[in-house]
Amino acid sequence: MIRRLEAIRAALLKPRGNQRHLRGRRSGVAILVVVVTLAILTVLITEMIYTATVRLTVALHQKERVQAQWVAHSGFNLYRLILVASKDLERNESLQNLAEQAGFNLSAFPLWEEIPMLETSLMRMQLAGLLDTVSDSEDFEEAVTEYQETSDAEAAAMFDDSDFLSFEGDFFVTRMDHESRLNVNAFSTEDPNQTKNVIESSTAQALYALMSGQTEDQWFYDQNLDRWEVIANLKDWVDSDTTRSGTQGGYEDDLYNRLDDPYRAKNAPLDTKAEIRLVDGWQYDLYERYADRLTVYGDPNGKVNITTADDPLIQGIIRACATTSPPDSTIDYCIQQINDDPFSGYWNSPKAFSDDVLAKCGVELDSTCANARITNTSKTFTVTSTGTVGTTEITITAVLDFSGGESEGELLYWRVD
Repeated sequence: MIRRLEAIRAALLKPRGNQRHLRGRRSGVAILVVVVTLAILTVLITEMIYTATVRLTVALHQKERVQAQWVAHSGFNLYRLILVASKDLERNESLQNLAEQAGFNLSAFPLWEEIPMLETSLMRMQLAGLLDTVSDSEDFEEAVTEYQETSDAEAAAMFDDSDFLSFEGDFFVTRMDHESRLNVNAFSTEDPNQTKNVIESSTAQALYALMSGQTEDQWFYDQNLDRWEVIANLKDWVDSDTTRSGTQGGYEDDLYNRLDDPYRAKNAPLDTKAEIRLVDGWQYDLYERYADRLTVYGDPNGKVNITTADDPLIQGIIRACATTSPPDSTIDYCIQQINDDPFSGYWNSPKAFSDDVLAKCGVELDSTCANARITNTSKTFTVTSTGTVGTTEITITAVLDFSGGESEGELLYWRVD
């Protein structure tokens, strides 16, 4: 019995032959677990770093966007002050009288026209005295490059004692007066009983004159378009009745009911100029050709400011109001003479413009037509201010109307891009 117990004991205590192999297997599993754990941790940490980097980048862009928007807003407000000051000068009769006694007409040289744009980079250079050494365009480009390379550090130090222009970023502001263009919404102010036929509309006549001339005649012929018909379509879109004013007659909506996605004529003033594209015949090349000389703001009767209108629009006014029909060569000669005279463009009244044209090229304007279609002041402006901070740009586009009693101008349109 004792021997049997000892044998069992010896068998139990005898070392097994595969023990070393099991220890090796256990060591391999441990290494695998460590490698997998490190891989998982690496992926998690990489993902955390990437997410943090993305969030930081988005936050920086959002910061720049907010800064750029307020920089653009500052530029808009600064130019709005220029418009307010200009309009206050125009309304100040005592100051106007003093200027006239001194032989100077303030209304002929409005402040807003003398300051067509604002740019902080140039303003900073001016304050820094860099522009004093500029003598030609090459020197100007070199000065701009030199300033941009050193502006970050030096500009900050330069304006330590002043808040003006010491902000980060730049703004660039431009303005456009709507009286320098033809207001197509003037169709809505005309008496529909007196303008049932498009030819009877003074706004249509002005638009037709803008579209006249040998070059325009050939273009409309190539496009197979009838000028009076497309003008009538635009008039019908804006006026309050539902009857077509063109030669074909009928209902205005007949032009749009036949479309795949039909709609109705608005029979109300246009909200934006791009809305003209909805009018039959104005969807394509016609809009692109004349859009730059049309507007939906400005004088409600469609008067054009002859001091700021471009040459084609002045040519149209001459065609529309001339007592006789002058040839294109005569009108071109008138425009050339007006442009060559450094004092042209500052007419005090429609009569002064008519007399100037008459004296220069022998074209006489009908006084009634000239008074109805010509002005020498502008009261509605689009101010476009672009703020730039880093790589971010924000543009504010606003329309201000100074025709009412508000000294700061009525805000008609506001858009942030």
